[in-house]
Amino acid sequence: MTNAPIIRRLETPDINAVAEQMMSLNQIHSQACPEIFRALTFENAVDYLHQKIDQEIIYVAAIANQIVGYIHFEVSEREETIFSHPRKTIFLHQIYVENKFRRQGIGALLISTMKSFAQQIDDLKWIWFEVCDFNTSALHFYQQQGFESIGHRMSLSKASGLI
Repeated sequence: MTNAPIIRRLETPDINAVAEQMMSLNQIHSQACPEIFRALTFENAVDYLHQKIDQEIIYVAAIANQIVGYIHFEVSEREETIFSHPRKTIFLHQIYVENKFRRQGIGALLISTMKSFAQQIDDLKWIWFEVCDFNTSALHFYQQQGFESIGHRMSLSKASGLI
């Protein structure tokens, strides 16, 4: 990397750049799995980020004042049930790095930032997220960062004709 990225919290002036990146990420998912993911408009992404900027945790990676990626996660707590223990977790919503900045360690820095955030939370059980099977590069990236698969989400759609 010629310029080292700076990782910092999302600020209001960053929202348009992150909204564009969010749309790029969403386009990949909505094309691969249109039955699950909807197309995202720029306006929807901007509105969403304005709502979430103070409610959830969003960090950006900036190089020379250009936003080149982001990570979006939240802390959640589940109460004890008859089936499970209470738990505090981090759910990773999204991570994105612009194509021309990939394989330069920026994604790893964003993950490291989330892990550092997690270390400050008492009684945190784990960080978790979902990855679609089509996204093999993401699966490989997460494994490189130390994440392990803990299960599979299975589905049976009406379109299959089996229900």
